[in-house]
This record gives sequence, structure tokens and C-alpha cells, in this order.
Amino acid sequence: MAFLKSLWTDWAREWGLRHAPETGWLTRTEYVIGERNGLLFRAGWGSQETPGLIVAVRFPCVADLEGMDLRIFDRKEKRFLADKTLALGARAFMPAFVDDRTLLVPLQSPDGLARIDIDAATIVKRVPFGAECKSPHVVQKAGDGRVYLVCEGDHVAPGAVVQIDPATLAVVKRWEVGVYPDGIAFGEERSITRP
Repeated sequence: MAFLKSLWTDWAREWGLRHAPETGWLTRTEYVIGERNGLLFRAGWGSQETPGLIVAVRFPCVADLEGMDLRIFDRKEKRFLADKTLALGARAFMPAFVDDRTLLVPLQSPDGLARIDIDAATIVKRVPFGAECKSPHVVQKAGDGRVYLVCEGDHVAPGAVVQIDPATLAVVKRWEVGVYPDGIAFGEERSITRP
């Protein structure tokens, strides 16, 4: 299906999503939002949005920064499961799935990374980080299966991106990046033709 802005009304109707058409004189915004087949969708356009942004979020968990826990969401019952809330003992940041039931969660204070089995609601492995990854913030799995973790650093000196072994959670490789890195995303891999 093409997610062209001109087709958003039809797309929202067909998928049972909510469509808010363009409004306003100075700030014109439009979005589609809703749930379908256990996924949450949001596409937005306008001065307060990234044009053409489409987000599909699998939503079985929420990493809680202040509560220092991970909460599992039951999509059928549409509620968080109290018996599957995991206390992490550290500030939990942006997690990522490495397979259908395994989640990696970056942790701060103390810095580290946890591997969670969401079906069993257990912490399978947890490792601390020192200088190699100060203030872990967001983890992502690339299309080739490699896992990368963004390390914010101290917000003064350059931070880092590290490649993580998903089995051992050990740092495989480290790249220094700019001050206070905040995210990582992977596009489709393709070759670039140069003139």
C-alpha cells in the first residue's frame, strides 16, 4: 500500500484509523492515527511534524524512565499486566526487539543494558557499562541483525555509538560521534551509484 498524503482519507477509512484533515491558517497539520492488527500507526504532516513521517509501533511494552521499570501491554485485553511489570533498578530508556520475544533495554543510573524475555517477564541478562558507553539511551537492531546502542555521554564531550553482541551484550566496536547523540535509524541498504 502506498502511504501518499493524497490517499490518507481512504487509507484511514479502509484500516479503521482516525484521520484529522488539514486545519489552521498559519500552521496546517494533518495526521492519521490508530491501531490495526496489534500495531499502532501514526502518520503526520505539517509545520509541527516531519513531512511524510509514518510510524508503526509494536506496543507490548513501555520502558519507564522515572518508575525504573518495564511494563508489558496485553493487546487483546488492552491493558498493562501488573504481574509482568519488571523492576529494573535503573532509569529505563528506548528499548528495541531483537526477536519476537526478546527486548533490549538501555539503562542509566547505573549505566548498562538488559535483555528481557517479554513472554516470561524476566531479565535474562544484564551488563554494566563504564567509559565505553556512558548514559546508554537508545538501542536498535539493523536489517543485517547487528545491534547498535547510542551512548549520550556527559552532554559536553562527544558521545558514542557502540555495536553490541546480542547474546553476550558485550561491546563489539565503538565509534565516537557528536556531543549528546539522541537516536539512530537504519534505512534500506542499497548501493550508491556515483558519476
